[in-house]
Amino acid sequence: MVAIHEDTQDQTGYGPWRPMETAPKDGTEILCFTKYGDYEISHWRAVTQCWVSKRGFFVEASCWCPLPEPPVHARAQTAAS
Repeated sequence: MVAIHEDTQDQTGYGPWRPMETAPKDGTEILCFTKYGDYEISHWRAVTQCWVSKRGFFVEASCWCPLPEPPVHARAQTAAS
């Protein structure tokens, strides 16, 4: 997670960090910084009206940023599946 932290502090990487009020609520996965000081890949769950992590936990996020594009080789593998 250190690499993510360092990259997100660089405003040319993923960031800048944005207020949660501006996060997409269409199911798009985003990177959230939680009030507990960690990171979660999360999406808005309309049924429960809350942010949920990929692991299925409710997320209390303080800010968010878009996920980076996956590496080219990872996109090719996904497309081939």
